[in-house]
Order: sequence, then structure tokens, then C-alpha cells
Amino acid sequence: MPHSLRLNPLYAALLIALGGSAQAATLTVTSNLDDGTDCTLREAVEAINAGANQNGCSAAGAYGTNDTIVFAPALINSTITLTDQADSDIEINKALTITGPVAGDPTGLTIERSAGASNPFRLFEVTADVPLTLENLTLTGGDAGSGNDGGGVLASGDVTLTNSTVSNNSADNIGGGVRASGDVTLTNSIVSNNSAGARGGGIDASGSVMLTNSTVSDNTGDLVGGGSGGGVNALGDVTLNSSTISGNAASDGGGFYARGNVTLTNSTVTGNMAVGRGGGGSSVGLDGMFNVTLTNSTISGNTANDSNGGGLAVLGFDGSTPYVHLYNSTVSGNTADENGGGLSVAGFNSGAFEPTTSFVYLYNSTVSGNTADENGGGGFFQDSSRVYLINTTVSGNSASEVGGGLAVVNEYFDNL
Repeated sequence: MPHSLRLNPLYAALLIALGGSAQAATLTVTSNLDDGTDCTLREAVEAINAGANQNGCSAAGAYGTNDTIVFAPALINSTITLTDQADSDIEINKALTITGPVAGDPTGLTIERSAGASNPFRLFEVTADVPLTLENLTLTGGDAGSGNDGGGVLASGDVTLTNSTVSNNSADNIGGGVRASGDVTLTNSIVSNNSAGARGGGIDASGSVMLTNSTVSDNTGDLVGGGSGGGVNALGDVTLNSSTISGNAASDGGGFYARGNVTLTNSTVTGNMAVGRGGGGSSVGLDGMFNVTLTNSTISGNTANDSNGGGLAVLGFDGSTPYVHLYNSTVSGNTADENGGGLSVAGFNSGAFEPTTSFVYLYNSTVSGNTADENGGGGFFQDSSRVYLINTTVSGNSASEVGGGLAVVNEYFDNL
């Protein structure tokens, strides 16, 4: 008597899922020209967008959902110069990784906009909500043009930079170096000397920004019209691990501006300038509890012109509650033209202008050599702040009015 075997539909689906694998193609760029019969970078991207070979570009493997572009060894230490074409920036609509030819070295391949180009254009634009990963590359000279975002890279999704440099790009609006609608992640990378006409001189992200062993330096946002985040502007969290933000400038948050939590570990924020508040950085909460945490980190030599928080400004709006924790960290040599040369922390309900409580804890830390032209040379804590110092040194700070060391308004101070 014949027998038949019937699989449970869920089990059958699992077997299919385990038996299959995601397809991915690898294309090798063989020419540093922007057009021609060999495989150029532009043509390799066009092939991936189309899911089919283009001109001189033939894929190893089937086109899939996360393809990779690599470069022939002959292109080591070369420059790809993008020229005036119908769509001068390189448009990407599929998830893509572009990997330069020298592992761990961004100077192994440079991608630049032609200095002689008659029209401004950025280098890469990701038109779909897909991730872009750039490895071992230098991107330079992009110009987004009037009213546009993302001088080097404009992305509708996440952007990841690994062992890469993004420098000397500009955007008339936001994101001089990189503008992403998702998250931006840097590892062993540099974003430097970029500029934006509004916010995010170096990086602007609608999501979060994470830096690991990376540097964001000498970028500039708008200095007169309220632009935020000279180095980094994020609507989400900002996280630094063994990283540096230095020499950046903007109207608010010279080094960085975050609308979420801020976490610095073994990191430095130094030499940044804000025309308004937060010379080193600004953290702004709009709803609920948010945290600013520094561990083994330094905020030094930053300046806030015409406002509060030379080193760091933390502001909670609409009933949000700031929690600030410093562990084994230093806030030194910062200057504010108003209050809080080193730190300024406040929480209030902007609708009713009623103060809300903020909490500040300094453990085994140092606040020294900071200056405020008004109150709180080392720190200014207002609107129901609760401040706790545990094994912490406050020394050599100065203020023209009240609180050369610390000024605590309205509430609670404890030195343990």
C-alpha cells in the first residue's frame, strides 16, 4: 500500500528558509575614469541598481539585496574624479557596500568631484531607504548646491563609514559631509572640514549617530541663523567611544547637538564654538527622561558666545527630565558669555514656563578653570536642579556675578 508524507506548512517554510541563502553580487571596478569601456564606479553602481551587467561591468555571483563593489589592485592610491554628466552624483537605489582596495586605509582610493565641474553636485545619493556602507575610502569635494542637503553623501537610510574619510564637502542646507534620514555610524573614520549652510556641518542624521575610534573635526554649520551641530547634529542619540569631536562651530551645539541621549566613553570634546549655547555640545530632551553620561572623558576649551554652557548645555523641554552623570571625567577651560562656563543644566515646561527637576551627579570628576561672564563659572544648574558631587574637585573656576565654582538655582546641592 503506497504511503505519502505530508509536511506541516510551517516546517516546510522553515526548510525553505534554511535551505536558501541571500544572493549578493560582487563587482570589480577596473577604471578610475567616470566613463569608458572598462568597468567604472558609476557603471558598477548602475549595474547593481538594475540587477544586471552594464557595459564593462560583470558581476561575480547573482545580483541580490546587499551587493558589494570592490576595486582592482591597479587602482590602489588612485583618484576617481566625477565629472559633469546628466546625473553628476552617483545615485544608488539598492543596499550596497563599497570597499576600497587597501584594508584599513582611506587613502588607498579617493573619490572626488571634479574641480572644473561647471555645476555643483554631491558624490553619492541613496534614493531608497536602504543602507550604504563605505569602507577604506576618501570622499572629498562634493557640493550639494543651492538649497540642497548632503554635500558628500545624501542618504534616505542608514550610512556606515569604516576606515574612511569624508572631508571638504559642502551643502547649502544641512549635512555638509553626510546627511542621512536614518542612523550614521563611524568606525576608525574621520569627518573633517565640511560645511553646511544650516545644521550638521559634518554629519546630520534623523536617527542616531555613533562614533568609535573616530574623529569629527573642523566642520562648520550656520553661525547666524540658528543652525545646530557644527560637527554632529542628530535627532536621536549621540554616542562616542574612544572618539574626538574638535574644532567645530555652529549657532547651537558647536561640537554636537542631540535630541536624545548622549553617551561619551573614553572620548574628548575640545575646542568647539557655539554662537549660542553649548560650545562643546547641546543635549535637548523633548519628552520623558533622557540621559547625558560621560565616563573617562574630557570636555575642554570650548566656547559658548552669547549664551549658556561653554562646555556642555543640557536642556529639558515640556516636562522632560535630564539626568546628567559624570564618572572619572574632566570639564576644564571652557567659557560661556552668559551662564555655566563648564556645564549648564536646566529643565522646564516651555508651555507654562514652569521649572521641572533635573538631576546632576559628578563622581570622581574634575571641574576646573572654566569661566562664565555671568553666573556659575564651573556649572550653572537652574530650575529645580538637584546636584550631587561625590569625590569631585571644583577649582579655579570664575564668574563675574554669582557662583565662581557652581551656581545652583532654586533647589538642592550635596557634596558627598
